[in-house]
Amino acid sequence: MTLAFALAAAGIGALAAALLRQSLVLGYIVAGMAIGPNTPGFVIDLEACEGMDSTFMGFLAGLNARMRRRGGWVHIARPGPRNLRSLERILDKIES
Repeated sequence: MTLAFALAAAGIGALAAALLRQSLVLGYIVAGMAIGPNTPGFVIDLEACEGMDSTFMGFLAGLNARMRRRGGWVHIARPGPRNLRSLERILDKIES
């Protein structure tokens, strides 16, 4: 699957949500759920994001756990020391 396909799905989901007078975010979520099983994995590069907030780190940890259950993967590239500590603490809580 290509990035173009994922963006097209997000656009279609947003359009459908707008036509149904729902939040665009709902359309993006539904599109992500629809293509999610077809996505083998993600690479997320955090080199420029030294101080990422805990909400996003929690999202990444949850995404990793869900992808593992489905046979996929999430690779976090160059997280930096602060982000690495946050991810390790969150993953320890999810996996225990």
